[in-house]
Amino acid sequence: MRACTMKRKWNKKGQLGKNPHTTLNKRILSVLVSVFSLTLSLQSLLPSVSREMSSVCSSYTSRGGRGALSLSLLLMMMVMVMMTMQNRSPMLNVVFEDGGESAADVKQQSSTRKRKRAVDDVNILPMPESNDPLASKRGEGAVKLKNDNNDIRNTSEKHWMEEIFRARDRAGLVGPKACKDVHFGTIKRGKTRGNHRHRGKAETFAVFGNANGIVRVERETGGGYTDYSFSRGERVLVSSPRGLGHAVTNSDEKDGVMVIVACSDEAHDDDGDGMNDYQIWDDL
Repeated sequence: MRACTMKRKWNKKGQLGKNPHTTLNKRILSVLVSVFSLTLSLQSLLPSVSREMSSVCSSYTSRGGRGALSLSLLLMMMVMVMMTMQNRSPMLNVVFEDGGESAADVKQQSSTRKRKRAVDDVNILPMPESNDPLASKRGEGAVKLKNDNNDIRNTSEKHWMEEIFRARDRAGLVGPKACKDVHFGTIKRGKTRGNHRHRGKAETFAVFGNANGIVRVERETGGGYTDYSFSRGERVLVSSPRGLGHAVTNSDEKDGVMVIVACSDEAHDDDGDGMNDYQIWDDL
């Protein structure tokens, strides 16, 4: 069954507009009042309009040009009234779609739109294939993970295996030499993992899944950063030496989920040692 719903509008700040149902009710009431007023006006003007039409027709047959001019003016007035009513009609803003949107869907769309807005203002580069050309001497960066043909566990692109340390060294990146903390998790659509820096430990992690994403790598000089995009099915390796931040955002338009597997050279600490900086980028 088709439902008549009204799309919520988004302002330049990426925020939801007013409640569409409240706006719709107000517009309907306004149009009803306008229609009622117009009806009363037409009832009072109908005799005059009838006489004018008869006069215009007579003028048209008798005087030619001036009658045509009067008829044109009358038609223009009628068109202007119709255009005014059309612009005030709320039905122009109504969208018919199969089913409505739940509160969870609206909230998720809000989050996704904010992520898109956040990255619209920066230059997003494609994920490097084998090495990060923007990496500094400290060795921060991100690259695509491809199957190691020398590993007998890799038989095809559909069946793959990778060693994080070997892949990182092959890409010329720098990270932990041993894992004292190995953690993994998921990133849902519109969500971000990371957006922090560890001043007391290095971290290397892999990201993959059925979702498009954006990786942010903080650079060694001046607190700058680079945003890299990757697509569904691609596997990405990111490495952050101590003191440099990172973030991963699931920017997928559908419900694709990504998986993250990370290795740190120090045990996890909920900032008890004060060596972690959180929410280092306001746009994420």
